[in-house]
Amino acid sequence: MAIGARSQSARTYLEKHLSTFMDCDLQELVAHGLRALRDTLPNEVDLNTKNVSIAIVGPKTPLRIADEEELARPL
Repeated sequence: MAIGARSQSARTYLEKHLSTFMDCDLQELVAHGLRALRDTLPNEVDLNTKNVSIAIVGPKTPLRIADEEELARPL
C-alpha cells in the first residue's frame, strides 16, 4: 500500500520525534515507523501483518525482511 497523498501525516510524526531516534533501539525505531505509517491510513483500515512489511538494513547489518512474528510484536 503506497501512502501517497496522505504521506504528510507520516512526515509530521517523524519530524516531531526525530530528536528521540538516536536513543532508540531497533524495536523502538520499528514501532516509530509503524506509528508514522498508521497515521497515513484511513480510519477503517488497520495496520497488520497482511498489509505491511519492514526491511531492516544498517552500516553493519545486511538487508533483511522482518518475519511475520517479529512484525506482529509492535503491531
